[in-house]
Amino acid sequence: LQGNQDVARVTGYLRRVQADVVVFQEVSPRWEAALEKLQDLYPHRFAQSRKDQFGLAVFSKQKPVEVSIRTVGERAGDLAVFAAWDHEGRHFAMAGVHPDKPDERWKTLNRRTYLSNVAQWSEDKLRKDVPVIVIGDFNATPWSSSMRAFSREAKLRNTSHGTIFSATWNVWQPHRLLIDHAFLSTHWTLLDRKVGPAVGSDHRPLLIRAALKGS
Repeated sequence: LQGNQDVARVTGYLRRVQADVVVFQEVSPRWEAALEKLQDLYPHRFAQSRKDQFGLAVFSKQKPVEVSIRTVGERAGDLAVFAAWDHEGRHFAMAGVHPDKPDERWKTLNRRTYLSNVAQWSEDKLRKDVPVIVIGDFNATPWSSSMRAFSREAKLRNTSHGTIFSATWNVWQPHRLLIDHAFLSTHWTLLDRKVGPAVGSDHRPLLIRAALKGS
């Protein structure tokens, strides 16, 4: 959350879970500077901060072989982060996404465009037999038309499938919605999916553990 004032809760959580790769959303210039506290844990940090809620960053323990943050929707703020790594002779790719919330018709249409473009990226990778992860705040429930279309086009498995009580938003309400998701290609075995504690955002963090098959 851009307005989150509790840097220590965010960095403390990340130091506890020791994730290999972290995708941050709503990265403002203030948050980009604050997250420099994690440079010892994540020496490879790539961010495009913004004053609105669409800044993005990806932090990694291992250096990516490629990384870019680029527009995939209709507006300059419709960003996604794309990165790839080589590890122990295996190559894999990840997209971190944050389309707009569908509180107006044009935003709903724009979200479809955004997710369709990310699905095309996934298809391109899968044609080359590259393992794929897509993760982020989709601003969409699993049963929404946008999510059903994305699942079909991207040819990926939603790790939230079958989940009922592990929703991530909104922290301050008793009935939360499942709008943060992680999708995996068939190259991956899902080891664990956890929703983390409140860290000052209106979302709880989503933590995925996965292993490449045959590794």
